[in-house]
Amino acid sequence: RLLRTLKRPAILSLVDGDGQPLISLVTGIGDVQMTLRFGRDEFRVSTDDVSQHWLGEFLVLWRPLHGSQDLLLPGTRNGGVAWLRDALSDIQSLPIRSAEPTYFDGALRRQLQAFQRSRRLEADGKAGVQTLIAINSAQRLPGTPYLEVL
Repeated sequence: RLLRTLKRPAILSLVDGDGQPLISLVTGIGDVQMTLRFGRDEFRVSTDDVSQHWLGEFLVLWRPLHGSQDLLLPGTRNGGVAWLRDALSDIQSLPIRSAEPTYFDGALRRQLQAFQRSRRLEADGKAGVQTLIAINSAQRLPGTPYLEVL
């Protein structure tokens, strides 16, 4: 579920039938199937089959656009908050007005919680790594790799 929410290719740690480790790249995901790449070979497999060989570990590569992957909390005051305000305004097509754009106020917290709920993330009003990746993915910026939706 989290991989579908983040919409980013991910590296999975799997084990084969003999318990040997395998590394795979997830390039596509749906409700019942996933596309996995092993080297140059790509396979479409059921999510149930993957779950039997997956230990729950994955790695998503991303770069925060505001220059920091620090947790952004209500009360924070920095440039990352201004980026968050602008990004949510663009994604939700709803301006989040503030006399202090770099201050994480209650209005921004409510908009962030609405975004988190819409992506089935914990709606805690804090912009942590998962929320920042989801925001970054929702922006659909050119050159950004995304999972194929199956």
